[in-house]
Formats: sequence, structure tokens, C-alpha cells
Amino acid sequence: MTWRGASPDTGLYSLQWVRVSAAGTYDFREYTMWNVRGTSTAMPNWLAHGATYALRIYAMRADWDGLTHSNQNVTPHTAIVTFTLPSCNQPATTTTTTVPPTACADGGTCVVGDTGPGGGIVFYVHSGGGTFACGSALTSTCRYLEAAPADIAGTHAWCSNTSSLLNATYTGIGAGMANTTTADNTCSSGAIQQAADYTNNGNSDWYLPSKDELNELCKYARTQTTGTTSTLCVLSGTLRTGFTAGDYWSSSEILGNIAWQQYFVDGSRSSATKTNSYQVRPIRAFG
Repeated sequence: MTWRGASPDTGLYSLQWVRVSAAGTYDFREYTMWNVRGTSTAMPNWLAHGATYALRIYAMRADWDGLTHSNQNVTPHTAIVTFTLPSCNQPATTTTTTVPPTACADGGTCVVGDTGPGGGIVFYVHSGGGTFACGSALTSTCRYLEAAPADIAGTHAWCSNTSSLLNATYTGIGAGMANTTTADNTCSSGAIQQAADYTNNGNSDWYLPSKDELNELCKYARTQTTGTTSTLCVLSGTLRTGFTAGDYWSSSEILGNIAWQQYFVDGSRSSATKTNSYQVRPIRAFG
């Protein structure tokens, strides 16, 4: 606290302070006093942070001892000033933690090209963020399709039974599992059985893709945009590493001895006799 002027007879000042109550009252008949000589600036000690105080300064007469007159409500004195000491609490700190998004493989959002939960390659994301029917009875919902990291070794006939209609006739997105589950009750070998028995990354729900799913896989393999099922795979782009420039089986039957296949060189698809030996690439639906 700073003041102007000098004591008229002693050059001695007394700085008095009292604590203001919660109700805003104070009484200078009970004050703490500090004598200050030869200066016009003083800093009171022993004040509590967060408390409110009233201050005044008066000029002491020559015969006064400030410390022995600590209960005197003396005059003259300055105007009384009140102030509140700031709290001594540490300023609040803010910690910002950046949480990385959950990866597709761990159940997060997926885009085409991501590694899926099955350790395969995501090649289809349902349009508009919606879902499609999936599962062996088409009673579940999924958002994504992923392909196994590689083809099944060798080429294979469609099924061990190449003459009977096995009621694996679904063609849409998500329907390959229903076809595979139905046909696998009869097939002891072939593309159906190979896909049904495939496991990867702890997942065993792989299947032979339906006609439309195989078309989306062909588009991905040829670096074409996937997601619109009405757009057919064509002869454009470059065949990605890991895919074969050849025919692949779908799980969609046409007749007892015929099923759909697709040629990954130019994207053409056609009916084929089930005895033909083609590539097999398992896929799975999830999300």
C-alpha cells in the first residue's frame, strides 16, 4: 500500500488492518498494527489468501508507541480501503488427450482397402452407411464385405455334387453365406466346401460369394469403384496383386448342373457347368 505526505511531528506512520467478516463488517478497535518509519510504502505480512481486509494509515504522535496502543481507535487516519487477497489455489490445468479412432480390424469404421476383422481386405461398403441382410438365414445385418487375403490354392469344381439343384440360388449382396450354408450340407468337396471350411484370424464365417458379391470383388480386383451393384466389372484398371487373371466361382446356382462364374480379366460373367475347375476366393460379411 502506498500513501503521500509525511507525519507532521515524528515521521512515523502506523498501518492498521482488520479482517472483514463474511457479513462484510469490521471493527478497528481490534486491529493489527505495523509501524513504518521513513517510507511511504508498506506491505502487510501474515495476511490470509482468499480473505477480505480493511486498511487504514494514521500519523503517530511522538509520545505514542504503536504496538502498545493496538486497541485504540485513533484519529486522524486515512480513508479506509478494503481489498480481498486472491486465492492461493493452483490454477486449474486442462489436459487434452487425443484418442485415435478405432481401427476397422478392431470394430471401427471401415473404408475400401482397410484390413477387416477377419484379416482380409475390405472391398465393399454398403452405400449411404446403411446395412444389408446377411448371415446363413439372412436375418442379420452387415455393412461391409472383406475378401480373404489370398485365393484358395489350386482350382476347384463348384461342388462334389455337380448335377443337383441345391437351392443355393440367392444372388444379392450378403446372400453368399445363405447359399454356402445350404449347399455345404451336400458338398463334400469343391468351391463350396473349400470356402465353408476356410478360417482366418480366428474367424470361421467365410463363404463363397454370391453373384453380386463376386461382381463387387471383381471391381475391387481390377481397381474399379465398388459400392454400386448395378455397375458391372469391366475391362479397365489393373488387376491387383494377389488376384488371378482367370475365372472365379460364385455360390449362386442357375440349374442343377450350372452356376454363375466371373472372369477377372475383362469382368464378364456367365453360366458355367459345375464340373469346371475355377478359382475360389472366400469372403465374409461383418459390421
